[in-house]
Amino acid sequence: MLLSLYIIIGVVGGAIFLSYLQYRYLRKNKYGKWLIFLPVVIGGLILYGGYFAFFPDDDYYRGLFHDITGVWLPDNAVFLATSSSPPVDPHGDYCSASLILVEENTYNDLLEKIQTDTRFDSNQLVGSDELVRVVGSRDNYKSMNFTYKASRFAYTDVYNFVGFLDDGRTLVTEQCAT
Repeated sequence: MLLSLYIIIGVVGGAIFLSYLQYRYLRKNKYGKWLIFLPVVIGGLILYGGYFAFFPDDDYYRGLFHDITGVWLPDNAVFLATSSSPPVDPHGDYCSASLILVEENTYNDLLEKIQTDTRFDSNQLVGSDELVRVVGSRDNYKSMNFTYKASRFAYTDVYNFVGFLDDGRTLVTEQCAT
């Protein structure tokens, strides 16, 4: 986590420094003060991209659900908790997990689709740190009761998991790439 903080500080500091260098160059060459807009826009785009790389929004997790299951979530699905590892691991490892609340009929439809999908194997759960963060603690993670669990390897190094909790409304997803 501390490494992530250092990287965020480095990206922000780098964006500010590059903007300052551009401003000095433009001012030194008499391009006018209105061209300060260019470094501000470039710095803003860098910060915007960096923020969403470390803190993905719900649309990212909706797309991830589709990548995992091949099914789109309805708009009324609510993300109770989400977590993803920083995209700066030197070994290229990346995991993300989410806890999703859906209506009962949506839950049953998704359950039926996943149970009949031959790409999935049942009853496998790896459990990353991201999944533990989503459910709150290791104790909560160990005591989760599933109606159905399904996993598949999308590629040789991408593990996908979707679980249906026994409350009839909650889904758990996880994707890990190594």
